[in-house]
Amino acid sequence: MPEERELADDLARVRWSPHSFRAGLRELPPAVHQGRLIGVLDLAVPALEDTSADGPLLSLHVLIDALAAEI
Repeated sequence: MPEERELADDLARVRWSPHSFRAGLRELPPAVHQGRLIGVLDLAVPALEDTSADGPLLSLHVLIDALAAEI
């Protein structure tokens, strides 16, 4: 959906931190909360808070970059 695409674009451009990521998730339009991307993003918060979890976080960042890639 367009709202999820916009979210992926925004996430691909910013530096992630637990605080900024949680703040971004709170400010999402209602349509995004009904989509499938939000379930994946909710899982990212614990990965961002765990500094030893570089593998999963990198995988998530690659996924978001792929979603935001121009088609």
